[in-house]
Amino acid sequence: MAADARADTASATSPTGESAARYKLLVMFVSIIWGGGFMVQKHLAMALPTFQILTIDFGIAAIVLLVLFHKRFLASLGSRMAWAGIACGIADWLGYGCQTLGLSMTTPGKGAFISGCYCVIVPFLGMLFGMGKPEPHNVVAALLCACGLGFIGADGGLPLNPGDVIVFGSAVAFAFGFVLVAKLGDGLDVFALTIWQAIVVASLSLAASLAFEGPIQPASITPDIVLCFAYHGIMSTCFCKVALNLALSKADPTSISLISSLESPFGAAFSLLFGMDSFTARLGIGFALVFLSVIVSEAWRGIRERLRRASGRGRSS
Repeated sequence: MAADARADTASATSPTGESAARYKLLVMFVSIIWGGGFMVQKHLAMALPTFQILTIDFGIAAIVLLVLFHKRFLASLGSRMAWAGIACGIADWLGYGCQTLGLSMTTPGKGAFISGCYCVIVPFLGMLFGMGKPEPHNVVAALLCACGLGFIGADGGLPLNPGDVIVFGSAVAFAFGFVLVAKLGDGLDVFALTIWQAIVVASLSLAASLAFEGPIQPASITPDIVLCFAYHGIMSTCFCKVALNLALSKADPTSISLISSLESPFGAAFSLLFGMDSFTARLGIGFALVFLSVIVSEAWRGIRERLRRASGRGRSS
């Protein structure tokens, strides 16, 4: 009975099951965009320091969203929306900051695996926030996903270092961000919430950049860098943050975090497609485990519902 109640509560997060499926499909599209953004982010990281990248990325997102939805943002001033946006923005900034700083001290493979572990943290963090206990299939799916990310990001078993610990901090921060949006975003204007997040991340990044990195050098902003920021700022940051926030406010955050973690295998797939990596058995196993985790997470409830209906028909006969 308790498991059924939790399932009903999770399904009530969205108007209908069909609507929840649409939101999850939207997050799948987000994970594809983020997967392609890995190569763009790598190119940007070779040209500019961390907080300058974050300042421009989230600055672009804030400007685009303000142009499109400034009335919604102005209506949110002085409301609960502002505090929710600031809290979620701080979690985002800590996540991106820790991820980028940690990656400078560890290998990309280990960093991608460790930061992607937010999908394991979300269901348990949600429990602490009073969003219900994770069901057994959620735990199994999260562990399968973590194992899959481990295969994708394996780097020969190098030992842990301080960078790995910092990157794990990003996984915790991202998990907090997911749960905060799911907890605070319900009933709020998602577009205004995302604008607040973008402003907070851009502002904190600008302050950190001026304090530790100095001003942006105009010579660094070449045409290819502008194109990279157009993709990363508008698609990966602006569009994807709105889509993710919308999905988190309407569907189960555990499922959304698992689907969004597909960015890692999609990123590896793009790397293979463009000849930046070669296919190995390790990558194949990793892809299979990550996709299996999503199937376990999404198919289990439907299977259980069919079994429950079949059992009910059996008792009635």
